[in-house]
Amino acid sequence: MFSGSLVKKAREDRGLKAYYIARKAKISPWYLSMIENNKRSPALETLQAIADAVEIEVTEFFLAPNVSDSLSSSQSSYDDSPK
Repeated sequence: MFSGSLVKKAREDRGLKAYYIARKAKISPWYLSMIENNKRSPALETLQAIADAVEIEVTEFFLAPNVSDSLSSSQSSYDDSPK
């Protein structure tokens, strides 16, 4: 399952600016922001261009099904109300 937050994390971990990655991937900074915030699902060609710009494998933008399922269930069961 694709995760835009993994795109953002990969970029930030390398200290790269969104504008720089967008320019190298030949997309707009706005579109990159939409991808990173899970508001757009890009074509595989676009993901490959972003991965090339960040210098990682495109597969790093995807969660394994069991990982994404456990993340969803742990987030939905998280309760931070005071006890």
